[in-house]
Amino acid sequence: AGNARITGSIDMLSAAADLLVAIRPGVATELPGPELGLRVTGPAAGLQRTPELAGLSLWLAERP
Repeated sequence: AGNARITGSIDMLSAAADLLVAIRPGVATELPGPELGLRVTGPAAGLQRTPELAGLSLWLAERP
């Protein structure tokens, strides 16, 4: 269980992307699960993938 979202833009003229793919898995507690993301940027021929873990860090810091 959980949800996913994709936000950002794709420039068709320059064949470049700036996207964020984020998932929030369901967790069996009253708190929502952490958001885990993957940022995909750059030209289509050489996309760079960078993990976005700030949501996970915040979720871990808020847990008792």
